[in-house]
Formats: sequence, structure tokens, C-alpha cells
Amino acid sequence: MFPVEVNKADYFTLLRVPGIGVRSAQRIIKARTVQKLDFDDIKKMGVVLKRARFFITCKGKYIDKLGASENFIKMNMLAVRERLPVNSNDYTQLSLFPAGPVPYQLQSRHDTGFVTSEDVTASLTGEL
Repeated sequence: MFPVEVNKADYFTLLRVPGIGVRSAQRIIKARTVQKLDFDDIKKMGVVLKRARFFITCKGKYIDKLGASENFIKMNMLAVRERLPVNSNDYTQLSLFPAGPVPYQLQSRHDTGFVTSEDVTASLTGEL
């Protein structure tokens, strides 16, 4: 459904665009009966282009700054892919339960002085 052409979209479609409110949509509908609207025109009407720019076109074109944003996003995605290969072992998955004994001292059912995974499970189930 998106992007929508500001000069052709109905009132309810304009309301679904982020950055276009009730007053802005009413102003757009009223103003486009006189002339075709451009991005400068709708910005003057109170549309938040920072939010709306990905969802609208004016006269069949996206906002000029969008092309630069697309390149910026693509370059960052490629840079991340080059830095971190898919099979990289440079990172570890965080776990809710520690793999070994916990390094802090707590009262344990065992006399080791360390909390074991059994103690953690028992405390979560209310058996401790």
C-alpha cells in the first residue's frame, strides 16, 4: 500500500501515514485542489517529513535526501557483513543460567559454598 502519492491519496490513507495528522491531511486535501503539492508545500502544512518521507511520494518522486539515506544504510549493512562473518566465533550467546558454579557466595544445600544449577532451578520453582 505504501508509498502513497500525496496528490492522489484519499483522506483516510493520508491519516495512516506517520507524521501526517488530522489537520495536515485536511490541509493537503484542500490545497491539492488548487495545485500539485511538493515536499516543501507539505512541510509548510505541518507534516513531519522525518517520519513521513518513507511512506509518501510527491509528483511521483521520493524526497531527495532518501537516496543518500539508502546508500548510507546499504554501506553500513555491507560493512557489518564484512566485519562479522556468519560463522564467526567472536561472540557468545548470553545465558540466563550460568554454565558452571557462580562466583559469589550464597547459602547452598551443598557444602561447597557455591550456587549450583540445581540451586538456581530449585529457587525458581520455589523448592528452596
